[in-house]
Amino acid sequence: MNEKELIKRLVVCLIIILACYFAFAYIGTRNVHDNGNGTDTIRNELRSIEKAQREETRVIDETEKAISRSQKGIDESTRTNKEITSIERKDTEIIDECQQILKRVRERNTSKD
Repeated sequence: MNEKELIKRLVVCLIIILACYFAFAYIGTRNVHDNGNGTDTIRNELRSIEKAQREETRVIDETEKAISRSQKGIDESTRTNKEITSIERKDTEIIDECQQILKRVRERNTSKD
């Protein structure tokens, strides 16, 4: 074999090797899917979920504050109710006392006649 034939064979072998390499690379990546769009979709969904969770947290915080204000209002109403009940008792006692005085006065007037 002369040198030219050897070079030709080497070039042909190199071309065959390169062709096989590219063929295997093409066949090997043909079933690999592009996950770029899927990744973007998931990223957007996660951001949306995060935003929704922040909104829910804000609503929960506002609800807690409203409950606290309501509890203060209930406590104030209870205190006021107790005061009113106490005043009513005092009024009832005063009315009873006045009725007793009137009864005694009437009894005196009837006994004088």
